[in-house]
Amino acid sequence: MVGQPVWRAFGWTLCLAVAFIPALVATVILLPWLPLSARVADLTGRLAARWMKVQVPRRRANRWFDWPQAMELLAQLLLAFAAFALVVALGTVTVFLAMIPFFYRDSVGGELSFGFWETSWAPAVFTVCWILTVCGALLLLYASWLITGCSVASAVLSNTTASEEVAELARSRAVLADAFTGERHRIERELHDGPQQYLTALQLNVATVELTARSGGDITGELENIKVNARRALDALRTTVRGIYPQVLADKGLYEALQELIAHSGIEGEVVDLRDAAAEHLTDTSALLLYHCSAEGMTNAVRHAGADALRISLKNERDCTVLTLDDNGAGLGDGSSPARTGDPGGTGGTGLAGLRERAAALGGTVTLTPSPADTWTTRLEMTLP
Repeated sequence: MVGQPVWRAFGWTLCLAVAFIPALVATVILLPWLPLSARVADLTGRLAARWMKVQVPRRRANRWFDWPQAMELLAQLLLAFAAFALVVALGTVTVFLAMIPFFYRDSVGGELSFGFWETSWAPAVFTVCWILTVCGALLLLYASWLITGCSVASAVLSNTTASEEVAELARSRAVLADAFTGERHRIERELHDGPQQYLTALQLNVATVELTARSGGDITGELENIKVNARRALDALRTTVRGIYPQVLADKGLYEALQELIAHSGIEGEVVDLRDAAAEHLTDTSALLLYHCSAEGMTNAVRHAGADALRISLKNERDCTVLTLDDNGAGLGDGSSPARTGDPGGTGGTGLAGLRERAAALGGTVTLTPSPADTWTTRLEMTLP
């Protein structure tokens, strides 16, 4: 009678296991396809946004497999298996040794043997079993402490990359702070050397006109000077504002802004746009960063390499936009100054170093390498998602 309920429960368990096999198979088969389905959903949403004339920023692709995390997961699984085996084995043996004296007490004429040693004396049985029980409990505690330490060490080692990223973020923050401070000083210097000088001259012209008018003299020449200084102040102010955020970039886009940048540089250059208009996904921040990268690369090429011609190219690659600036300057020889390469030792490299950090904050990169084209010597490349 007792066996019938047991077999009935076993039958129900078997039926439930068979019933859940399709769900298990579906999970195992469909789970690896989740990243692909996410890409299909992303593509469908992008097509719908294009049909509705709406620009949607492209979703940043993540790595589907991370070796450090996989190794840490494997280590944790092995440690969990070892902990389970030790707890079961040592725990069972310890409990068994602790219970032996009680079973021995109820037995008649029993003997206890440990290897070659046998005894039927109760005090000896009690003493040996309880000593072994204490040893087993201590060994179990030590093994638990050891496995816990290994688990913590594995977690710490797996987070080494995260610690390095935190340190890199702290360093990037310092570089960005220096870059922003330098940018503020540049704006202050340009305002002082440009519009402020012309506005001061304009104020003197107005005072001269007032004095001349009181004396009844001719003010035609001074009025002309007022017009000239006002026009120069306005041009200088426009130049300063263009360096912060060019209006043409907001009105017409990156291509026209780069063309205007070359036109105002005074050197020979061209802009080649190889981007697919349907795949355009640049945000205002990314477009401004690409513009500043072009301006910084142009300044470095002219000031530090003596270039007199350059070419700027824009193109799409997978999920990113790539800007390349090739120049015909002196190149990147052994004598290149840190200001040219953007190394920390150069006073003029802060701009390029700041660009690297700002690009990294957006998930992009900035590289300065010899140009693969025969016509050019140096290539500055920025990649932004």
